[in-house]
Amino acid sequence: MAGSNRIRNKSVTRKESSNETLRFVAVVIIFLVVIFQLPSFVGGSDNKKYCRGNGYRNSTDGLCTCISGYHGSSCQYKYCPFGTSWFSPPITSNIRETPLVPCSNMGYCDPFTGVCDCRDGYEGRACERLACPRVKFELAEMFTSNAIDVNILP
Repeated sequence: MAGSNRIRNKSVTRKESSNETLRFVAVVIIFLVVIFQLPSFVGGSDNKKYCRGNGYRNSTDGLCTCISGYHGSSCQYKYCPFGTSWFSPPITSNIRETPLVPCSNMGYCDPFTGVCDCRDGYEGRACERLACPRVKFELAEMFTSNAIDVNILP
């Protein structure tokens, strides 16, 4: 009888130690979940404010993941339209590389509005087209003036 009590006591202590181990593991898991999810619980409403409404804050590392069209550490900048570059170095003697670049390298990209300010002579959302020349012809003045200077060289 005394031997069977010893076996029962050992099995009871093994069960107790396995229960304690399971409790410890459960407490550690709950602790880790709370620590890593705490920023999303605390700052859930600040999520859009933190990323300026143009992205979502990652709850584990606190960084913004921007939606399409925005970039920056807090999604504060907009991408400008991309177009084929007007000037680029050639790959070989007869093949030109045509990378897509903001404002086609012929304008200034305003990162806050995402709008290209094209150089003179270029137009389009990404400055991708040549603009028609804007030359003022003053034909009316030429034909209505009384004195027309014509120099004829001998």
